[in-house]
Amino acid sequence: MLKKVTTLVLVVILLLTGTVMAATTFEKIKNTGKLKVALNATFPPFEFFDNDKKDYMGFDIDVAKAIAEAMGVEAEIINTAWDGIIPGLLSKQYDIIISAMTITEERAKKVKFSDPYYYAGQIIVVREDQTGIEKPEDLNGKKVGVQIGTTGDFAVSEIEGVEVIRYDSIDLAIVALQNKNIDAVVSDAPTMAAYVKEKEGIKLTGDIFTAEEYGMAMRLEDTDLHEAVNAALAKLKESGKLQEFMDIWTGGK
Repeated sequence: MLKKVTTLVLVVILLLTGTVMAATTFEKIKNTGKLKVALNATFPPFEFFDNDKKDYMGFDIDVAKAIAEAMGVEAEIINTAWDGIIPGLLSKQYDIIISAMTITEERAKKVKFSDPYYYAGQIIVVREDQTGIEKPEDLNGKKVGVQIGTTGDFAVSEIEGVEVIRYDSIDLAIVALQNKNIDAVVSDAPTMAAYVKEKEGIKLTGDIFTAEEYGMAMRLEDTDLHEAVNAALAKLKESGKLQEFMDIWTGGK
């Protein structure tokens, strides 16, 4: 009888110890030497796939690698569809999202954001031959393309009289605009500027009409990872490295 009781006590102790000693996400990252970073590589100049270099490039790629380096590990880039990027984080398919994600109250209910690392806003793109669209109110009665689940989607959905056409990527929305299937596209200003520079027959119109902050998203319970990311981000800001990345990819803005 005593032997059975002793065995039971040992099992309980082992279970409790295992629970207490379970490695945190940050500890697992340190042990594996990999920070798994999710992004949606359809969003230049922040993240995109360079066909010539056969690699992911952009502002967020450089930021992700620098954050990982500050932790003493390497960044493993995982390209993910935007509409599934937060569910993938919550189901532990990766450790963090670094993908030009705007900090919003609704998203902050599901994920824990880092300190802001970039400031942006929404702007309108139209065809070069179009006139009469310069501000959000001018979109009344128009078909407007957005990337599904983005703050461009949220912003346009609040404009009265707009028919919102949602696409899986901004690239698809731009093609639809060029083909005259829609009247305008709304998205983050740096990305729209990159598309206008590379694509024919489109132009920016009007001014940026929202003010947004980008943050890196982590699971709510990953407090040690959150602290490590913010510490690494602070060093990037203090050293001027973050500004250097901005100079390379977004013209210093």
